[in-house]
Amino acid sequence: MKLTRWDVFMAAVSAVCLLSGVFTFLEALHLLCRDGHIPWPVLAAALSFFTASAVVEWLTEQDWQQ
Repeated sequence: MKLTRWDVFMAAVSAVCLLSGVFTFLEALHLLCRDGHIPWPVLAAALSFFTASAVVEWLTEQDWQQ
């Protein structure tokens, strides 16, 4: 299996989404410890980053099967 530029690009996008989700999740934990609750926009952002990472991984796998 040879990696194309598209595969490398999709892997980079997935990594950025995953790291953004991790940092947003850590911010949510910080707010939970400090304020006792997590604002819904922060929680929604963390979940959307993790979902985007999963979608990019799925799209990449679909591309490799062809």
